Amino acid sequence: MRGLWCSIFIPCILSSSYASSIYEPEHSHPSPYSSDYEPTPPDYEPTPDYAPDEEEESYYIPPEQSHLKETYYAVQHPIIPSKSPYTGYVHPEIIRFREMFRGLRMRYPGAPLLTKYDLLAGHTEYPQSGGDHGREGYVLGNFLNNVLTSLGITGWPLNPYSLNPMNALVTNTQSQVDVNVDLSQTGSIVDSIFGGKTGNNRALLQGIEPCSNNNGVCEGLSTCLADGGISDGTCSNCVSCATCCKYEYEDITTTNKPIFFFQSPGYPTTRRDATSISVSLEIRANVTQILVEFEDFELPINPATGCLPTDYFEILSPSDPDGIIGPNNNRFCGLNSGQHFYIRVAEGDLVIFRVVTSGVGFVPLAVPGAPATTVGDNAWKFQVKVTQIFTGAPTISVTKRYKRDTGIVRYTNTIIGQIPDYYRRLAAPSGCHQYFTSTSGVIESLNFDGRSDFADNQNYAICFRTPQNSCGMSLQALRFGIATSDQRCVSGERALGRQAGLCCTETAVDAGKVGFNKFIGFDATTVGVKPPAGTPPLPSQPRYFFCGNNLGSTSGFLVSSRKGPLRLNVFSDGIDAATANPASVQRTNNIGFRLRYEVNTGTCV
Repeated sequence: MRGLWCSIFIPCILSSSYASSIYEPEHSHPSPYSSDYEPTPPDYEPTPDYAPDEEEESYYIPPEQSHLKETYYAVQHPIIPSKSPYTGYVHPEIIRFREMFRGLRMRYPGAPLLTKYDLLAGHTEYPQSGGDHGREGYVLGNFLNNVLTSLGITGWPLNPYSLNPMNALVTNTQSQVDVNVDLSQTGSIVDSIFGGKTGNNRALLQGIEPCSNNNGVCEGLSTCLADGGISDGTCSNCVSCATCCKYEYEDITTTNKPIFFFQSPGYPTTRRDATSISVSLEIRANVTQILVEFEDFELPINPATGCLPTDYFEILSPSDPDGIIGPNNNRFCGLNSGQHFYIRVAEGDLVIFRVVTSGVGFVPLAVPGAPATTVGDNAWKFQVKVTQIFTGAPTISVTKRYKRDTGIVRYTNTIIGQIPDYYRRLAAPSGCHQYFTSTSGVIESLNFDGRSDFADNQNYAICFRTPQNSCGMSLQALRFGIATSDQRCVSGERALGRQAGLCCTETAVDAGKVGFNKFIGFDATTVGVKPPAGTPPLPSQPRYFFCGNNLGSTSGFLVSSRKGPLRLNVFSDGIDAATANPASVQRTNNIGFRLRYEVNTGTCV
């Protein structure tokens, strides 16, 4: 039995769990810690409507490229699924904050590190009754109730409105209460509070259970080192799991690891040499899809024709022999950092990842918007994360040897586990090649750099996680340009071209020219063609095919009221647009797309 100091409940657990990890700040300053010290909330400057965060970048558009319209000059890249909060990812800044908090609690055990204003920041779900203390108590009271329940304490609920965090839980370090519980096994409680394992009695299998922000798997140290992995922390949540093992491959190899990285030799250093390296992945049992995430990707590209015969990243899958991106198209090149792609597979498949470089191919500067003919060089690098996604119970085989009178006897036992939550959340719906789990973000066309042409031979689907209260989705074009075979459709504002043909399809084509199909397909409404002077404005029009220089209108804004699955299709046939209709293409910024999306939630109209 141990007394539980309610006033420092969480810091007490933290300090006992992480006493060996003490953070010493570079500077310390005296603080007015006294019994009557009452901090006041700071006066914050008004927050601007939009400001880029650390993962956003500024775009430079020189005068000669001013016609390349940019809605925002600071925009985000897409976020790969494994770095979405939905899949359990914790941002490194948050991890550093937690380490600093633990260190400061050890160094200043009697100091209130958090005020009530810190604890209430961002909480808007509490009731409005009860005054300030009621609202503060509601937040912290419910939090402590959850913690106590996880400790197995029932029948003693805290009254949320009876707690004043300023006087009891934060600054008063003398109050205590005995909760009649052994706190020697509080590690899982701390982990559940701060994003770790919750210990839900499922079978945790070595070599499968993810760790280190889902960048490795828990294994025995000897197995990790023997298989070419590197230790990236410790594990203690499964049998024979001593280390978190991270696998990084930079040369020709074969593997069946569920999580690994394929990267350029010497990554993150850039290279300027010719090379050819590959990784062959053996698909495990109960795996039906793999996720390929382009953590960092800068390879050569021809701005006019796309991937070069001597410079490309290629994925070959037996389950998609006709091409994973589109017909006879398995290759990625140019800039793809932040992109991802789901590939369907079957047990026993051998999926090959191959990179070929010439050492002389042109690599665009990783600042989209700059003219590709004057920036960049031949320095290339890449790091790609590959995850096998279990959709059925994973298994491992364990072989043990026993000495008998007749000799050594070997027994092999198959252990069946449950699917870790990480793989469950990472899985994409059937038919989806990209899957975004956040309710807002940015999507891009493949190989997008703001200058290179929209690639031929593409046919893939971009899907979005649909909450229960979804009311549709809106799109805002940050950059957009897809070639069309009908000059009437170049503006992007028309739904119909010549002979009432659908814009973006081969049915709308200039006389004497070859029609082609290149578009993004999205079930939405947009404003119609500008009416003649003196006539009333046209109502919004339903459309599916979008191409030209604008996403449906000069505002580049679309709204879909679809309440079911949210999906956007990307299509480009094998016809070279510049050859089929040079005049139309010359008037179109055939650069692909960068779109901001937002899943609309709430009360549907």
